[in-house]
Amino acid sequence: MTKLELINKSYIGIAGYISSDTKLESLELYLNTNKPIFDKFKGVIVASNYAFDALKERTHELYRKYFDDVKFIDLDVNRGHTFGTLDLDGAIFDYCKENDIEWLFHIYDDQLYTPEFLEDEKLPDAHFYYWNGVGYGGMEKYDYDLDRVAKEDFYPQTTQYFINTTKLPELHNKQVVTEAYDYIQGLENYNGKIWTVIEGFNCENILKNAVMRNGLVKHHMIKPDTYIRLLNFIKATQEVDPSHKQLIIDGTVHLQFPDAKCVII
Repeated sequence: MTKLELINKSYIGIAGYISSDTKLESLELYLNTNKPIFDKFKGVIVASNYAFDALKERTHELYRKYFDDVKFIDLDVNRGHTFGTLDLDGAIFDYCKENDIEWLFHIYDDQLYTPEFLEDEKLPDAHFYYWNGVGYGGMEKYDYDLDRVAKEDFYPQTTQYFINTTKLPELHNKQVVTEAYDYIQGLENYNGKIWTVIEGFNCENILKNAVMRNGLVKHHMIKPDTYIRLLNFIKATQEVDPSHKQLIIDGTVHLQFPDAKCVII
């Protein structure tokens, strides 16, 4: 299978929290830029939660402005950092399962793509095509040996990945997530960072565990030369954030801060 063949048979699932009209203004810039890329996909699924109800219809109108056929999943409750994200991710995955959608390209709504993303290439057969996330702290267990990091590290970003939904029953165990959420409700002075309370409880580890537990065949989508440059950049700058914000990597960028400068890897 080629990359373009994978794109053409995948639905793109976009998850996001709509906080304000300002957020919608930024979102329109992203959609306008990404439309030539998104039009190559089989369809568009959008899962959102909202700061207030009036934003729901405005969000629908915005997406319909750019795409003829959009499937909307609106969550009435936002359970906050990590939990709200897991709810959105799970809702998209479950929709695909319920509607016999085999291939999903999951992204967050602050991902931006350039035409380079559509450059075709032969891909090995896999069930999970991912972009690895690594920060400076994640290199410590490899003694900062970049060759070892490149060969051994598996920490898939949840910002973007292709997944064959037929190969696993669920993205995460909803009961386990809810039990963790209920647990933190009783904590005094909770800092909003669940992974500091329950070790390993974050979106990336939960996705990683789903892939490993179900035996999915995986393939890393960052080109080897690009990945080594990325690792050298992270080591030199001691960047701890594994989500690679503002870094342009093979035609993709997690553009969380639209007005901030980006670095081409």
